[in-house]
Amino acid sequence: MWFKILQKKDLYFIDKTLASYRISEQSTSSSVSKSQGAQFVALINEMMKTDSTIIGYINAKIGVIRSHLDSQLRRIITKISSS
Repeated sequence: MWFKILQKKDLYFIDKTLASYRISEQSTSSSVSKSQGAQFVALINEMMKTDSTIIGYINAKIGVIRSHLDSQLRRIITKISSS
């Protein structure tokens, strides 16, 4: 869905903290880290199927690797910080 929106509209961001949360192994953000990584990989794959010139092959591969690493790191940080 977001990819389709971004094909027609620009992306903007606000450079300040809008929310914060407590880190816990039982938190929703901890429990969805695997699915978020998988969703990001699916987005990259969809982008490559639609128009591979948008991100390019190498950037797509880097994105997939970073997604997996980010998921692992999030789980490690959650375990350390909730001990």
